[in-house]
Amino acid sequence: MEFSHGRIEKRKYCLSSDECLISHINDRNKWKNLKTVGMVENTREIDGKITVKRKYYILDTDVTTERFAEITRNHWRIENNLHWILDMYFREDLSRTRKDNALDNLSLLTKMCYNIITLDSRYDTANKSGNIKKLSVKRKINRYNLYHHEFDDLLFSVIPNLEIFA
Repeated sequence: MEFSHGRIEKRKYCLSSDECLISHINDRNKWKNLKTVGMVENTREIDGKITVKRKYYILDTDVTTERFAEITRNHWRIENNLHWILDMYFREDLSRTRKDNALDNLSLLTKMCYNIITLDSRYDTANKSGNIKKLSVKRKINRYNLYHHEFDDLLFSVIPNLEIFA
């Protein structure tokens, strides 16, 4: 049970590796190596109103219920963090782009920009204990807006020299 943002939330995690269920779900062999089916049941209470939502997952590995809970929670934490950044810094929700594939293309470009910005480690500093302190995405974007040459350096000097491209 979790209490935050003015609501009470309960999660129930269920896993099944029952061969009959697996073969019924995978009757056309759509998913190779399907081993486990999982369900997360979310029960939320907000101002006395209770809502129940279920999400189903298919897994190609056998995991414990605790590990399944950890995987699903981490997935949504990452997903929510990415969308928050795209909404706040790239104003993705305010976009009125709707023609043809423009919305998908613009979304792909903003995610590419986000990934490029997170790869920029020029502003990372080490503190006295040796821990790396990273500059936030917001501060990096502000630097690029104020100092255009730094963004040019990022695109033409820093990115081509990254180890992932070597």
